[in-house]
Amino acid sequence: MDINNLKARAKIIGNKTYQFVEEFLKTNGITPKSQIRLNSIIYKIESGQYENFNENADYLITRKIFDKAKIEQICRRNKNMDINDEMETFGEHKNLRYFNNLKE
Repeated sequence: MDINNLKARAKIIGNKTYQFVEEFLKTNGITPKSQIRLNSIIYKIESGQYENFNENADYLITRKIFDKAKIEQICRRNKNMDINDEMETFGEHKNLRYFNNLKE
């Protein structure tokens, strides 16, 4: 897997995706593991699984969100995340004993 290939694919998708790739590599380094993760993310963008990715790229970069599960969660939303939006937090849940005890 070639970094230049990943960057070229990101550039074709859009400038924001390219910026995301640059920040991803800056944060995670250029290792075989990070290249595999990045290839997986780019593939999902190309195949349409992360359909709102470019619209949410600034939010992802600002928050340094590089985890595939979190990216997928954000891209599935109906609205685009603004860099000033807050992440969702845990709501009321009966199995979260620790957090429920804090309220008492």
